Amino acid sequence: MEEKKRIPPLEFVTNRPLLIDEEIKNADYIVPDWLTPPEAVSEDAIVRCLDTDVLVAGAGLSGLCTALRAAQNGLKVIVCEKTATYVGRGGMFGSTDSRLMRELGISLDKDRIAREWIHLCGNRCREDLVRLFVDKSGDAMDWLIDFLAEEKIYPGMYGGQYKGPEYTEYAGTHMFVPGEGCRFRQWGTALVCAALKTRAEEAGVTFHFHTPVNYLEKEGDRVVGAIAEAEDGRIRIRASRGVVLACGDITENQKMMAYYAPFALKPARTAAFPPNANTGDGHKMGLWAGGSLEDGPWSTMVHLVGEGLYTFAFLFVNRLGQRFMNEDSWVQAKSIQCLNQPLGEYAFTVFDSRWIADVERTVDLGGGQFWDSFSRRYGEPWTPEDAQIDHTLNTYLEKGIAFAGSTIAELAEKMGVPAEALEATVARYNELYRKGHDDDYGKRPELLTEIAEPPFYAIRWAPALLAVTGGLNTNTRMQVLNKMGLGIPGLYAVGNNAGGLYGSDYPVILNGNSHARCVLWGMQAADSLSEKLG
Repeated sequence: MEEKKRIPPLEFVTNRPLLIDEEIKNADYIVPDWLTPPEAVSEDAIVRCLDTDVLVAGAGLSGLCTALRAAQNGLKVIVCEKTATYVGRGGMFGSTDSRLMRELGISLDKDRIAREWIHLCGNRCREDLVRLFVDKSGDAMDWLIDFLAEEKIYPGMYGGQYKGPEYTEYAGTHMFVPGEGCRFRQWGTALVCAALKTRAEEAGVTFHFHTPVNYLEKEGDRVVGAIAEAEDGRIRIRASRGVVLACGDITENQKMMAYYAPFALKPARTAAFPPNANTGDGHKMGLWAGGSLEDGPWSTMVHLVGEGLYTFAFLFVNRLGQRFMNEDSWVQAKSIQCLNQPLGEYAFTVFDSRWIADVERTVDLGGGQFWDSFSRRYGEPWTPEDAQIDHTLNTYLEKGIAFAGSTIAELAEKMGVPAEALEATVARYNELYRKGHDDDYGKRPELLTEIAEPPFYAIRWAPALLAVTGGLNTNTRMQVLNKMGLGIPGLYAVGNNAGGLYGSDYPVILNGNSHARCVLWGMQAADSLSEKLG
């Protein structure tokens, strides 16, 4: 990566209100009407037929990786996407190994990561899929790094992992930036997807946009193709090798979320992308073809991208002015604990005028996303100048998502929380600081800070829903499994259409592991499809 190239974090923050349908919000039980397959498409409705080896439903990261890899393996590939273009969001790719990691001297204990992953997922994830990820995600990253280098796109290693004694994050997160002469102008995952799509087209892959796949066709037990809805009518696509479901998750289908992942309805904001696209299409088609879904409730990915992008590890208070957790934690935990509060739409981090020195003193004891800098690279020191935190606070003050006061009471008024409650909370926190022990929540003593020197500040932060990471049961070849646990010939699922890896929670053990999973799962599906047809 070029020396001063930085990925601007705000490039990836697009969120909007998550407006819950009142009927769904108040329902005692959700009737899963999507379980009933639609009637077969009439032959009279078919305007044309296409033939291919592989049909990929969806042009997100996992679908694009599947398409390019299959084309590299010599297969004819068609990609159908319901939106106008390919889809890419975020910027982190978390892997257990890669050539870049080896060059930097980073060596991770894969057995330990697997054990911690399984524990963090409540033992509800599939161990064979976890082992697949920890053992082969390095191969996926090397494949990605190699072809991106040909496009003058280069990786750097993120250095802002959470370093606490619990919930440790490991240094395996890659971030890609365009180098001099790169023909693409995007950033992060959108940059990677632009390169994937272009290289896939150059390898012979045919893309059909505004063309959702909405029905799978079978001959006996085998999926042999699908019906897609083109702008001029329905088309039949016969796929001799198989169909890969890469249609995204269920974040735009509130009824399915209420049924499979009710916690996903708790955030007041969603950063699901693109809007109105992830409606559970692949999940439903897989079910109609005889596939099975993993047990619920499904895990949710919620990050603090709703408002201010910094929480640090200062005093956290809810909208009642009360402290509610040990602030020495990682992003997923902060999001969940906030959402579990009364009026849990958002929370605040409170600090005083010495805050920059406090961050500098504590960031290497903890860190992580929304505490450390988003653009910090592995091995480089944290500095206030590189992190631009002073500028960021001033920006937040101007935008009305940060507040300042000469007294705690004045600060509380601007925050919109009860002054007496906040004054009592700050007094108690300062008492714990002076005592040198957090009797209330057990924060490490070295992370306690005093809130005594005005002006006093608060940043408002809010969780937003990024994804629901549950889906169809698959084997390690990415073949969709039926209710008996047997693979359905000709049907595969990747990305958030594929379940089993995350269980009850999204483990931020490697920042960006979901993206690396998309790359590896796409490779696995493509390589499986390239095997002798059975």
